[in-house]
Amino acid sequence: MKNYLLILLYLLFISCAQYKVGTRGVAGGMPARIVKLLSPQASSLNFQQNLIVPVKLQAFKFGTAVAKGRKVTFELLAGKAKLNNKSSITDNNGFAQVDLEIDSYDNSISLKYRIDNVIRTLDLYIAKPQKYIGEFSLSKSDFVSDKTVSVANGINIVNFKVQMKNSSNKSVDAYGLAVEITDGKQRVPMKELGDGVYEYNYKVGKEKGLYHFKVYVEDKKLDKEIEVQLQPDLEVVERFLIGSQTKDGEYEVQFAIKEKFGQFLDSLEGIDIRPDLKGDGTYSSIKYDKKNHRFKYTFYPPQSKGMTIPGIYFAGKSYWSKQSFTYDYASVDASKTEVELGDTHIIPTGVDYFSIEVKMKNTNGQLVKITNQSQMPKVILSGKAKVLHFKANNEGVFVGKVVPAKLQKELKVEVEYDGKVVYEEDITLSMKPLKDKMSLDRKIGSGAYIDGLNSKIQDRGTDWKNITGRLVSFELENNGVNDIVPGGCTQDADEMNKCQTTREFEFEFQDQARQNMVLTITDLPSDKLSHMMHAHFYLFPRKVVPYFYWSEDKSQIHVVLPTDEEVIFDAETKRIIGGVMEEGPVDMGPSRHSRKFPLIRYKGKGIVLRINARGQDARLGNWNKTKISGDFGNIGAEGVMIYKYNSSNDQPDVCYAKKSEFWPQEDLSVIPFKYPSDKDFAAYLKTKCNMELELN
Repeated sequence: MKNYLLILLYLLFISCAQYKVGTRGVAGGMPARIVKLLSPQASSLNFQQNLIVPVKLQAFKFGTAVAKGRKVTFELLAGKAKLNNKSSITDNNGFAQVDLEIDSYDNSISLKYRIDNVIRTLDLYIAKPQKYIGEFSLSKSDFVSDKTVSVANGINIVNFKVQMKNSSNKSVDAYGLAVEITDGKQRVPMKELGDGVYEYNYKVGKEKGLYHFKVYVEDKKLDKEIEVQLQPDLEVVERFLIGSQTKDGEYEVQFAIKEKFGQFLDSLEGIDIRPDLKGDGTYSSIKYDKKNHRFKYTFYPPQSKGMTIPGIYFAGKSYWSKQSFTYDYASVDASKTEVELGDTHIIPTGVDYFSIEVKMKNTNGQLVKITNQSQMPKVILSGKAKVLHFKANNEGVFVGKVVPAKLQKELKVEVEYDGKVVYEEDITLSMKPLKDKMSLDRKIGSGAYIDGLNSKIQDRGTDWKNITGRLVSFELENNGVNDIVPGGCTQDADEMNKCQTTREFEFEFQDQARQNMVLTITDLPSDKLSHMMHAHFYLFPRKVVPYFYWSEDKSQIHVVLPTDEEVIFDAETKRIIGGVMEEGPVDMGPSRHSRKFPLIRYKGKGIVLRINARGQDARLGNWNKTKISGDFGNIGAEGVMIYKYNSSNDQPDVCYAKKSEFWPQEDLSVIPFKYPSDKDFAAYLKTKCNMELELN
């Protein structure tokens, strides 16, 4: 027995000595015979962001004797992971470790490790977590569509879908989240479809209107919302879908829409309906024609010969007119285009115009009649100028009206054909009177409401929407009740209970000439025409035709006098509140014979010729034989007061004359002022009144 033990010890010594000098170990000592895996202990782990799984093991030689200094190698056999090291050395306690970096789930990992002759395999499954743990953005996540339209019939289903996205606006598979949608009344869960998409099927009601829906993710609201427009249950009245050609050569399509169990519509607001064409061409937007109670749009043919059937597209279906449009295409040589402008010497009042004619010709210089609207020339105007009624006449010549914008100083006129400019001209405009002497032919103007004031238009066109002609007067009216115009009327009014005192300012410039340019101010303290108190103001020099403009906030009306000086009116009351004129209150005295005329003080740099009259033309003989006098001429009606304001004493320097020196004393249809020219009137002032009129 003793011999056997000696033999065993000898063999063990020989074995250890051989291993020490062998090639398997890196240090002396006994090889590892036992390896324990300390972590991970579970065979399955839930994925999480930045997941690092430490693989830790301990090696033993035998029993509890640890194997230190032994080389450990690791090899990834399967799965998606990253090893931070492929080998390690056991420490003094026999421990060795390597880290697995894992960035995906549903991941089966197989890791082989070896110590000396011991080879083991770690099988680890990385499971999908119950809820998405990645990054998603409340501001980037969005509805698949941002607006939905449906019919409010109580049957239709609106499908909402929300896509989860990250801060880089990329879609992410954000699964397992608590996603809810609400119309403001209650929240309901949305169904998860996968790939970060959630949906909800909403059954519409029967009340039309615009509804807003919000989405909450994990009780936090998405930045974006979705609108649902519920339209009434409508139908296209196909018998009213008609295509026709107007007298102006335009192709017009009209149609009607009605509620299935209700009335015809007069608005398409919130309703998804649009023109549709079976063939080539373009179209205008849809408008409602109140006169015919139909919707309509204009069809524009292509630059070719052909045929197109017009229609409309509504509720996923096209509806076609029974009529088709056949169009032709003419041969045009744009280089031979002829353009002729009318008299461009006009005043930019916003209604004054000059004519334009455009003749399109072929290569032989012959006039071409164009019927295809896509071939028609275009008039392009600078600023806010506009061209009206531009169309071809029976001869094929295109004619229209060019209306410069109010107070426009520079106007560029271009004619364009096929996208190219074939004619251009620059025109300079001003507010200077067109001439000195007016025509003595009697011309009756038509009343119109222009830019917020009652006006008079000479030679007015027939278009009530786009008024054109020659502006010859405008007026402002103070109807009280304020410190200038009191409430009610004087005691001699016929109907005291229905009467209201007024003061009117009328700026007249007949023929847009200097000759009869006048400001007439009338006080009406009674409802009797014979009690009207008139004052006429002729202001010199007559540099510009009177005009007006509004302040930016619309609280003031600035009127520019012929002297190129301003009077500022309160826009609401029409009281004078600034500028070169002041006013006093209307005289409400009991006797019409002793009432004073409008108290108006002109304190500008020009010269005023003032005349007064009660109930008759102030230029002719007067019932009131009291010589004109008083505060800037507000007393009496006999004769003429000519004055120039003297700022040194705040009073006018006055000169008097007879009315017969300026107007013929007979009742003519047109009563002309004697001095059309400022130069001639200046000579009169120098001789008669020793006053200097500055003409520049």
